[in-house]
This record gives sequence, C-alpha cells and structure tokens, in this order.
Amino acid sequence: MHMVPFDMIDLKMMLAAMANAISVVLDYIGGHSGQILALIALAVSIYTMWIQRRHNFKSLQPLPFISFMDQENRIAVALTNVGVGPFIIDKLAVRNSRTGEEKGNVFHFMPPLPDGILWSMFVCNDIEERPIAVDDPLVLVEFIAEPMNSLRISEVRDAIRVALSELTMSVDGRDIYGRKMKRCTRDFKWFARRLSGKISE
Repeated sequence: MHMVPFDMIDLKMMLAAMANAISVVLDYIGGHSGQILALIALAVSIYTMWIQRRHNFKSLQPLPFISFMDQENRIAVALTNVGVGPFIIDKLAVRNSRTGEEKGNVFHFMPPLPDGILWSMFVCNDIEERPIAVDDPLVLVEFIAEPMNSLRISEVRDAIRVALSELTMSVDGRDIYGRKMKRCTRDFKWFARRLSGKISE
C-alpha cells in the first residue's frame, strides 16, 4: 500500500486553509465593498488635506525685517514683512544700550523737537496683535525735514541719529496659523555712521 508522506499532508492542509481564508476575505469584501471604498476615500481625503496644509504653511510664511532710512531730509524706522504671508506681532521691545531702559516703541526714546518742527509719523503705543501685511511696512518713527533753516534741521537730524544709534529692537510674532516665527533683532548703530565726534560719552 502506497503511504503519503506527512509533510505532503501538512502542505495540502495548509493550502486548503489558505484557500478557505482567501475565500472568506473575498466574500467579506464582496459584501462590504461600499464601506471599504468609503474608508479608502476618507484616507485619501485626509492625506490630501495634510499635503495642502503643509503647502499652505510654506506658501504663507512671513519674514519680519527692521528697516532703516537715513537721508539728508528723511530719517525713518519701520517694521517690514518681506515674506509671503501676514505677520502678527506678539511683542516689540526696544532697549537703550546706554541706560538699559526698555519700552514697547521707538518713539519713547526720541529727543524733543524745537517749536515749529514736527514728526512726520510715529507710533507711541504698544502694538501687540498688530498684523503686518506683505510689502505694507509699519512706520514706527519718521522725520521728514521741511525747507527751513538748514543749520537748525542739521542739529535736529543729528540729535535723532544719536538717540536712534543707542537702541536695539527685537520683534516676536507668529503667522496666521499661530506658529511662532524666529525672533527678529537689530541694533541701530547704523545711524551713528555719520556722527563721528558728535556722540558724547
């Protein structure tokens, strides 16, 4: 009598079990195809939304920059957004390196102007939660010289440069998604470049 090896019996049993399992799975899929397709569609939608959110993060990232203007007839400090999305200010801090005093605006440290001479623009309040749009700078302080006594204007201009040269400003903020941006810091020593011999120790 011909004997079938035990390993052949095990293989046949294993194949039969696998065939049965595949049959059960196929029957289940056939009976629940709608639910399975819905789950696949949901997974694809979630992945697509995640990809879109990542794209939005990168395409709407602000980049704050502290910009200066120093001409013969105009001196200004502004906070500019050179990124590609709105920048929301959380905190603006201005520190005087000589006295150590710190305030929330630049104008606090500016010298008084003589009678008849006025600031063109200034911000004297704290500006937390202020949004800065791209290419729409927030002018913090600006002096534009009107045609008058050139010696008097020269003295006022130098006094403003001296006051500005002692400052350092830092800005903390976030994008429209609430993500914190890297702190922007800049000292104002640039304004001292024309003041050789005019700054008292």
